[in-house]
Amino acid sequence: GELADIVGVDKFIQGIGKERLLRSVDKFVQGIGEEKVIRSIGEKEVIRSIGEKEVIRSIGEKEVIRTIGEENLLKDLIHLLGKEKIKKMLKEN
Repeated sequence: GELADIVGVDKFIQGIGKERLLRSVDKFVQGIGEEKVIRSIGEKEVIRSIGEKEVIRSIGEKEVIRTIGEENLLKDLIHLLGKEKIKKMLKEN
């Protein structure tokens, strides 16, 4: 943690390697602080590394929906899939 503070979190992570930090929460991550590591690597890259499904499973679907907001989630879903595909999926269920 002290070394990361001296050289900077970004340079420290570059030296160790993002992949090593993303594979496990080890003493380096604990020393630097999880939030600093996530900010430095980037939230999207961390989520991609862990896997979107695993992140959602870990947090819980209901909590994800609550956090995003049902309205925003529906807008994104419609944008991603399109109205016709959603209608078809609803008819099948």
